[in-house]
Amino acid sequence: MLTKMITSMKANMTLSDKAGEEEQDPTVYLWLLYFTAQHFMYVNDYEKALYHINEAIGHTPTVIELYCLKSQIYKKAGDQILASDYYEEARKLDQADRYLNAKSSRYLIRVDNISKAEATMS
Repeated sequence: MLTKMITSMKANMTLSDKAGEEEQDPTVYLWLLYFTAQHFMYVNDYEKALYHINEAIGHTPTVIELYCLKSQIYKKAGDQILASDYYEEARKLDQADRYLNAKSSRYLIRVDNISKAEATMS
């Protein structure tokens, strides 16, 4: 169902191929990609999850949540270093966000980058 919606959104910006369907806002496509990536992460299909989150980042590269999800996908797939890198990327988009600073530091500690984690928290 999700992949059909994505295909329809790419083709004609509607959620289905039915005639007369209302055209959707481009943000619907973005969050549909996000939700689909999240779904594939939870069913442990990391390749498809990364494909969809990369599509979303390509669509709107300034949305912090996309990088956070990409980090979570890599973490769940077992690549702690890339997970840390992408949380750091998310943090750089909004350095005043204390939550992102704390999460990024936590991911840095997991990969034994204590000095960078301390600098991030300070």
